[in-house]
Amino acid sequence: MTKITRIPKELLEQFIQAGEVQTTSQNSAPQTVPVINIQHSQKTLEEEASDNRERKTQNVWISWYNEQGKIMASAPDIYNTGKCADEKLLESLRKDFKDYWIVTSTRIIYDKDSLDGRIIHYFGSEVIKPGEITSIKIPIYRGAGIQDVLNDENGLDYLNCLFNIGDDPDDAIKTLENLNGQYKKDKIKIWTPDQDSRRSYSERAAGFYFDGGGFHISGGSRVGDGGGYSRGVHDSSREAGTR
Repeated sequence: MTKITRIPKELLEQFIQAGEVQTTSQNSAPQTVPVINIQHSQKTLEEEASDNRERKTQNVWISWYNEQGKIMASAPDIYNTGKCADEKLLESLRKDFKDYWIVTSTRIIYDKDSLDGRIIHYFGSEVIKPGEITSIKIPIYRGAGIQDVLNDENGLDYLNCLFNIGDDPDDAIKTLENLNGQYKKDKIKIWTPDQDSRRSYSERAAGFYFDGGGFHISGGSRVGDGGGYSRGVHDSSREAGTR
C-alpha cells in the first residue's frame, strides 16, 4: 500500500537518507511541509489481546513476540484502526482501554537535558525492521487536550511521528474519536514526561487507555514496569511472501 503523508521538513532528510521515501510534488501541499510517498505493508490488528489477555511490560512483550515470530502492534497500528469500520475489533480494543491499557511496540527515547527525542516503531523486533525517527522536539504534556497539541507546531510534529501520519488535525481528531468510541476531542488527552522524569527514565513506551472520564495517549510508560495488554499484527504482504 502506498500512503501519501506529510512530515515536517526537518525530518524529510532522515527518511531520504534511509531510502524509505521518494519525494513528489503536489500543488496543494503546504510550502513548509513536503509531500512524500512512504511504502507500507498491509497490516491489520489481531481481534483479541495477545497471550490470553496477559499483562506484560513492553520489554517482556517484545521478547514474547520475537519468540512467537509475530509482530507487536505499534502506536500507528492502533491509531490506524480508528479509520476502519470493523466494530467488533474496535469494541475489543475499547474493552482493553477500559479494563487496563494497551502497550505498543513504539518506544520513545527522550533526551535527558532537552526536549529532543527519538521515536522507534517496532522497537526490538526480530520479525519486522524497526522504523526510527532520530530527531524531534517532544514537548512536555501533562494531560494536554488533543486540540491544543495539534495547534502547536511541535505538538503536531510529535503526533505525526508518533502515529506515522500526515493527517490534518481535524482528520486526526476524527480518527481518535472513532478509535475510542466514547470521548470527544475535549476528553482526549496527551501525556509525555516532564524533564526531571526524562532524566530518571529516558526510555518510555507509548500506550492508550481510558481513565477519569477521558481517553489518554501516553508517551511516558516505563518500559520495564507497568505492564499492559498488547496486540499482534497480521502483515498480509509478508504472509503472502511479497514483502
